[in-house]
Amino acid sequence: MLCISLNARLHIPHVSTKESVELIKLFKSKNKLISSEVSPHHLYFCDDDILDLIPNLKVGPPIRSKNDRKKLIDGIKKGTIDCIATDHAPHTMEDKETTFNDAEFGMIGLESCLGVVKKGFSQRKWHESKIVD
Repeated sequence: MLCISLNARLHIPHVSTKESVELIKLFKSKNKLISSEVSPHHLYFCDDDILDLIPNLKVGPPIRSKNDRKKLIDGIKKGTIDCIATDHAPHTMEDKETTFNDAEFGMIGLESCLGVVKKGFSQRKWHESKIVD
């Protein structure tokens, strides 16, 4: 990876799979200038939640498995993933009030981000001060 050989900064957004977390952990062991982020919806939802094909859960990258979600949470806990970012992608009601297949990709994130993160932290008995670390 070029950033490792150049000792350059790299930020990896939208982490959503357990494999990505493992690769980031490996890369960070070779270059401390690598950072990454995950969205609240990837920490909170899993593919079981989209079985009803709710258009608001059509996002890119897609919502993943429970195992992926567990690894993302572990990545936040252990510092492999550096931050939680909203990936705020606003759409009109018409863009989302349609079938799952016809809906636009994206989720409105600003107004729900803090609540989702606080609930996740509370469920895992993490202190809220960690939210702003």
